[in-house]
Amino acid sequence: MKVPSATYRFQFSEKFTFEDAEKTIPYLSRLGISHVYASPIMKATKGSTHGYDVVNPDVINQELGGEDGFRRLRKSLMDNGIGWIQDFVPNHMAFSTENVYLYDILEKGRLSEYRNLFDIDWDSPFFNGKIVCPILSDDYVRELEKISLVRKGDRYALKYYDHRLPLSAGSIELLNNMLNGSSVGQSGEKSSKTLDVEQEIDITDIQKMELLDSQNYTLRNWRSTNHEVNYRRFFNVNGLITINSSDTENIHFISGKLYSLISEGLIDGVRLDHIDGIYDPYQYLMELRRRFPDLIVIVEKVLSYKESINQKWPIEGTTGYDFLFLCNALQSDRESSIAMNKIYSSLVSTARGSEEIVRESKEGILDRELYGDLINITSQIYEDIKRRDYGHDITFKSLFRSLREYIIQMPVYRTYLRKGRQWEKDIEVIRSALRKSSMNLGSRETCFDALSKYLMEHGTIKERDPRVRMQQYEPAFYAKSIEDRLFYVHNPLISRNEVGNDPFVDYISPDEFHESIQIRMSQIPDSMNLTSTHDTKFGEDLRARINAIQDNPEFWNYSVRRWMRMNSRFLRVYHGVRCPVENQEYLIYQVLAGSPPGSSSDSEYVKRLHDYLRKIIREGGRTTEWYEPDLEYESNFETFLSDILDESKNGQFLSDMESFQKRISIPGYLNSVAQTILKLTVPGFPDIYRGSEGWDYSFVDPDNRRPVDHEDLSIKLDSLPDAYSLEDFTAKLADIVFPFLKLYLIQKILNLRKNMPDLFRFGSYVPVIPSGLRADDTLVYARRFGDYAIIVILPLHTGAVIQDETMDFSQLWDDMRTDFGNLGGQYKSLISGRKVTIPRKIIYLKDLMGGFPVDILLGKPEEEMSLE
Repeated sequence: MKVPSATYRFQFSEKFTFEDAEKTIPYLSRLGISHVYASPIMKATKGSTHGYDVVNPDVINQELGGEDGFRRLRKSLMDNGIGWIQDFVPNHMAFSTENVYLYDILEKGRLSEYRNLFDIDWDSPFFNGKIVCPILSDDYVRELEKISLVRKGDRYALKYYDHRLPLSAGSIELLNNMLNGSSVGQSGEKSSKTLDVEQEIDITDIQKMELLDSQNYTLRNWRSTNHEVNYRRFFNVNGLITINSSDTENIHFISGKLYSLISEGLIDGVRLDHIDGIYDPYQYLMELRRRFPDLIVIVEKVLSYKESINQKWPIEGTTGYDFLFLCNALQSDRESSIAMNKIYSSLVSTARGSEEIVRESKEGILDRELYGDLINITSQIYEDIKRRDYGHDITFKSLFRSLREYIIQMPVYRTYLRKGRQWEKDIEVIRSALRKSSMNLGSRETCFDALSKYLMEHGTIKERDPRVRMQQYEPAFYAKSIEDRLFYVHNPLISRNEVGNDPFVDYISPDEFHESIQIRMSQIPDSMNLTSTHDTKFGEDLRARINAIQDNPEFWNYSVRRWMRMNSRFLRVYHGVRCPVENQEYLIYQVLAGSPPGSSSDSEYVKRLHDYLRKIIREGGRTTEWYEPDLEYESNFETFLSDILDESKNGQFLSDMESFQKRISIPGYLNSVAQTILKLTVPGFPDIYRGSEGWDYSFVDPDNRRPVDHEDLSIKLDSLPDAYSLEDFTAKLADIVFPFLKLYLIQKILNLRKNMPDLFRFGSYVPVIPSGLRADDTLVYARRFGDYAIIVILPLHTGAVIQDETMDFSQLWDDMRTDFGNLGGQYKSLISGRKVTIPRKIIYLKDLMGGFPVDILLGKPEEEMSLE
């Protein structure tokens, strides 16, 4: 097994194909990439921009270049020594008539050979043995006129926009009668000559209704699934139906093509999407490892702070959201976090404490978007628990209320009760959630004791157990309520609102960072380190700039209050409520403040900003939402945004905002550089998200899937300097140094990782603890293996010191000093190329840094070495 030294994420689509990827290979090779990390490549819905909506897992997507294109690309990569990590979706496929298996189910119902491939509750009391098909834009009666009968070739179908719904065998006789006795075969065959174009067949609305009633599916308004649904969705997405993974063979069935490519040596590793959606992840992972002992296995798993992944899982590690959290929280400190929370509470009248807003968000998702799913789970548990002696007297309503509270109290993404051995940490999490639920419900729910006994009966877990089904619901609920609700409405500092972040942890200290990295190294040393993905809420450099806002809370407080006064004339009143509401206006100023200077006059950036903010307020669900958007409110919101960004109307505000943006530029850049160096040097391997080796000021998807100009990046790579001088750093940094420094560091360190793999994969992680006035604002550590070591020295929270674009960086180090002990020796800076001697005694960082704000030193501890 060759664990990657660095991966590069490709986001394939019609706009970025295998052929496009092939053109980037020389660039990737020079950058220092060891493995491509590819988004899903199997056939997806037509025009898919992400590939997670797979319709045929046995076919490589022709829109990307098909199998021939994939093999050409793979050969070119192999010729350049670059491997392939494949993002694979074992949890779900597209709910679409393009889905080869679902189409068969829609046509044949329970007679389909694939009837058990997906999580479908055929016995749901709501749908009379049919599968719900929630594709209608409005209620059934209103949409009926838009449904038509069509024929193409020898096949008949019901047409609704782009959907082509099959006819059941049982409806053929009815169709014959409708067509005045024409000869229509069992599968829609006609004796007439095959037609090459789709023709619409004229039938009445009454006939349409008769025909629809005779199918194996029932059409519903897409909004209705919030309350009634009989297939398990991916989160709350109607367009994705989950695999019935209680039978692990179903996952292996849809993995046939993937397994074939692995066996051929074309795929070196897999990134398994949404591992928590699988019925029994441990069983699946064990079987995958048995089949492919040398396969690199990375799982997409979100961990709470200090939550450890199950050490029994046979994996290399996670996709690295745990690292992203550590890196992001490190850029906050206790005092600034407290101050930012107070400022938020003083300016936003609807502000809530963390615990209150978490519960509010969870209740909102439970009672609106995932209510129907919880009803289904309650029904399954109700039938099961009633068979127990202690469950005889419980009512459905009481059980639902108890389960609702229990789910709200669940503090992690998922627990893993399973048939066979249980994990003690999961049992403790369940006990804790039960205790808290019981305290909240008190004597109001007589069934709670029965529920507790039921969940604690570990030895009775069986196949398709409702308790495990509930565990599959947990991550969907947690993700929707925290990532896709809380993180859009709780805005003391919006850079905290990131995938993998813990809503109850605003900051961590350098000591806590060291401890967490050491634990992570001991448990999952070959895990991925990431700072941007297709799922993150912000591009990594926009997030870093927003983090810099908090370094000087007093100045932020002064500025944001001034902006609110300036822009009060543009506020609108909508149904008695200001538009935008305070919380949304406060968010707007954070996004603008974190944006690069000059962005307000960039028309493309402003359009992207409008699109992003429209998505944010819909996700937040307070004033408008996806299910029932308030278009008038949204129009008023966007008018406000346009007004405050109009130079002719609001020049003073824009000038003031640009001054603020420039003030935090250097701290923002230093945050970006620090998180880049951390990603490249701490235990684990770094992932470079497509284009983020340059500056990444993206918003949430789909903005972060915009095209990347690899040709321009390649030109920049070729023009990098050999090193950076102190004069470079003390010039106007935003214009001279930083546009290239991030790319320079990535190339320099990635190629060092390829040349010295043991240092980065097996090297110990050694915290170095400085002392002095800025000890909590400084991070120092070493990686050491054999004769070599690297030492990393990074400043934190630099906005408290740096307040313009030129300065003496020695102020960052003040009286800071440390003893490097047996790390002492001869070193060379990877940034400047300067030679440094580190004594085996206390040294002042001001002397060691030589005026530089950051450094990475490579050397041989305790020995002289030639550094020419």
